[in-house]
This record gives sequence, C-alpha cells and structure tokens, in this order.
Amino acid sequence: MPYFKKTYNHGIPWDTDTLVYQLCPKNACTSVAHMLIQADGNGYINDTHKDYETIHALSKPTSTREAWTHCQADVIFAIKRDPVERFVSAYRNRILYHNDLAKKDYFRKVIFRKKAIDPENIYIRTNKDINEFIENFDMYWNNLWVQGHFKSQTVFMGHPKYYTHIFDMSELDEARKLISKVSGKDIVLPYLQTGGNDAKIDLSKDNIKWIKNRYKDDYENGWC
Repeated sequence: MPYFKKTYNHGIPWDTDTLVYQLCPKNACTSVAHMLIQADGNGYINDTHKDYETIHALSKPTSTREAWTHCQADVIFAIKRDPVERFVSAYRNRILYHNDLAKKDYFRKVIFRKKAIDPENIYIRTNKDINEFIENFDMYWNNLWVQGHFKSQTVFMGHPKYYTHIFDMSELDEARKLISKVSGKDIVLPYLQTGGNDAKIDLSKDNIKWIKNRYKDDYENGWC
C-alpha cells in the first residue's frame, strides 16, 4: 500500500490532503481509477473508452509491487465486496468476457500438457459452467490472470483497521463524494469493466460453501 497516492493542495499551503486508495480487482477498481483521473484534473474519459490499462496508467499507480503495507495519509480508503458476489463477478468478467484462460501461452502449453487435458475442450466447458471452473480451480490458479483477479481482498488490502474510510460496492457514490471533497473537483462516477454481467450463473450450494471457505480470511477480517 498504497496503489494510488495523491496529494491535493487547494491553493492554501496548510490545506493539503493526502489521499490513498488501495486497489482490489473486481471491487470497482477501474471506476475508482477513472475518478482519480478526474480528481487530477484530466477530465472525464468518454464511457465508450475501453482501454482500461490506459485508465489505470493515467491514475498513476505506484511503481512498487511489494506486498501490502500500511502507510500514513490523511485519507485512506478502499472498496469492499461480498466474497461470493466478487467471485461470480470475476468469473463473468475475466473468464467469460475477457477469456483470461486463453491469454497465457505458458498456461495452455505447459499446464494443460502436464494435466493431459485438451485445452479447447475444457475452455468450452468452463465458459458455460462456473461449477466446472471451481472444480478445476487449483489448476487454473497457475494462470497469472486468474491469480491477479481471484486473490482474496485481505491479500490486496490487508486489515480494515488501517483505513479511514471503507465503502461497500453499494456506496460508490459516497466514495465519489469523498474524492470530490479531497480534490476540490466535481467528480462523475462511471461504471466500467461490466462486461459479462448479463451472463446467467447457476452456482451450486456446495460451491457457494467452497467460495466462502476459500475466502474465509475476508469474512474474518470484515471485507464483506
């Protein structure tokens, strides 16, 4: 921590606010990044813009890739999400919409060869059924795209006690108001990275329990 660290001066030397946002994939991170772009005075990117990597780059994330650590700032905020809802969202957006399982040649050529599984066949099955995705999850974990979006909120954000503000996904407008207040700019809340949201998901009761168990650290730490 931090992923994004900003210092906003409203023209008065002693009126300086430092704002830190800790990113967590599938917790509206692209939408928050977009709002930080606006807070920096770069204006609103048209909502048809699909270059999400550019949005994150414009938000000026820190260059460090070290493990999460606490830092001092006037405002430190994060977005939390129910772990089951977050897992389903990640599956819809990253597996169905972005087809992350097909992105890594190493994953296709090495992991599947070792497991003696036909990749084309398992892609077709997985793209249709979240329950089969869960059944093969330990194998899919070798894909860095999967790791990057399915790690627990605790891994990304540490413990809630280090934050001055935590917003639920239903409270994104409150996060917008906070960013607007600290930066002194009018902020528009965009809704980005929603691809796949209309996909019907039939999650079994056993796999709901599986998700809750896998992300038990999030429940224990209050990231839900």
